[in-house]
Amino acid sequence: MNYSNLENVFNEFKLKNSEKNVFNILNPYSKKRVNQFEKDFKIKLPDDFKNFITKCSKGILNNKPGLSNIMDKIDLGYYRKKSNKLNPSLEFTHTKRIYSGSENQEIDKYYPYETIYVNDHLDYFHNGFNNGVIFIKNAGCLTEYFIVINGDEVGNIWCDNNSSNSEILPIFDEKTNKSRINFTEFIFKEINDSFSYFQ
Repeated sequence: MNYSNLENVFNEFKLKNSEKNVFNILNPYSKKRVNQFEKDFKIKLPDDFKNFITKCSKGILNNKPGLSNIMDKIDLGYYRKKSNKLNPSLEFTHTKRIYSGSENQEIDKYYPYETIYVNDHLDYFHNGFNNGVIFIKNAGCLTEYFIVINGDEVGNIWCDNNSSNSEILPIFDEKTNKSRINFTEFIFKEINDSFSYFQ
């Protein structure tokens, strides 16, 4: 999956949506605004993510009850320069799935890659794990997807699934044996799956 394919699918999606008005497609950010964000936090956004929010949209919100957003509004003003939380200039430090509890406590062992089992819940789940990231989608039940923009996992999509399953993990595709999914792959699937709402 390459970014040009994503733009083609987005343009088709936008055309379909103009007829049905199922989603509110927010205007993209200006390049000036995004460049200033990068400068402020001394980081470089992943190319595919930066291209999407400056060329396509900064959020694709549902207009119908019961539907989830394809992508929440990317609020660049939400993040903090002088803080030990929600600070893009600090690195996201995790590189493996984290599960709060022992291996024996995990009933549904669906994750095929390496897991770190921890008992120190607060240390791993609340001590700065939201640094070096931008949140892109709330999936309900306090489950949130985010893209890593600083650290070893730059460009990869992770999920804070702490409330539902006591875990933080990178999004993966077991069918293709991909242990990581980038923004292009993630948002392509979200958009592609949403075509069914236009029928």
